[in-house]
Amino acid sequence: MTSNNNKEERFVVDYMLGRLCRWMRILGIDSAYHRPEDNLNIVFRSLKEKRVVITRDLKLINSAALKVFIVKSGNYRFQLKETLKEFNIDINREKIFTRCPECNSELVEADKKNIKGKVSGKVPGKVPGKIPAYVYDKHDKFSICADCKKIYWEGTHKKLIENILKDII
Repeated sequence: MTSNNNKEERFVVDYMLGRLCRWMRILGIDSAYHRPEDNLNIVFRSLKEKRVVITRDLKLINSAALKVFIVKSGNYRFQLKETLKEFNIDINREKIFTRCPECNSELVEADKKNIKGKVSGKVPGKVPGKIPAYVYDKHDKFSICADCKKIYWEGTHKKLIENILKDII
């Protein structure tokens, strides 16, 4: 996804907007999540990492941040629409599901043979870096987060996410 000037924007999303941040990552948009801290830290991070601040905190509007965008809506779907419109971001379908929704790192394709050692009888999400045996048996394509090592596959949630995205974009 690119903005109208073909330069990919990078964002730092305020802690008040966690769902927005997650959905931006699902779309493949580089979106760092800023945990609840002093507002000066988010401004510093914006400048240091050359990221646009997305927030609902009106106190940040006149800060020294690279740029501050105040979302108006309290609903993540409308927040996402606002953000895409404000930055004239065109969604590249090939970029969807290329970032880890948890940590923002890029996902890399994982060979099924390399995933075999990560099979667990436990429920997914309960054992980091592991997948249930039935998922391993049922699927052939996997992605893994380069940083947090979380493993992803095309499950039923993908269809749900795509349906939500149809309403948004």
